[in-house]
Amino acid sequence: GYAVECALKACVAKQIKRYEFPDRKLVNRSYTHDLEELLDVSGLKVQHKQEVQDNPAFAVNWATVKDWSEEARYTTLVTEEKARDFFAAVTARRYGVLRWLKKLW
Repeated sequence: GYAVECALKACVAKQIKRYEFPDRKLVNRSYTHDLEELLDVSGLKVQHKQEVQDNPAFAVNWATVKDWSEEARYTTLVTEEKARDFFAAVTARRYGVLRWLKKLW
């Protein structure tokens, strides 16, 4: 989850030019762990929507990842199967969420 969060924040940071004073609203909105909010802040909503439409496997992977919360690390309710599914959704070589983000930054 943190890998996806950091990748989205890298996409946000890419919007800010060197020596530029960033927009305060953009900065404040990026101080979140909410992946859907970060997707919006990153400016990738249109590309994301297109990818979801074009690639059902990516859509399934995003659906698996999007509701991640930093609080998940404190719970013991996550099964091994769910953790493996989440990891696979993030790291899948063809339609993984992290691979898609890496293409865009």
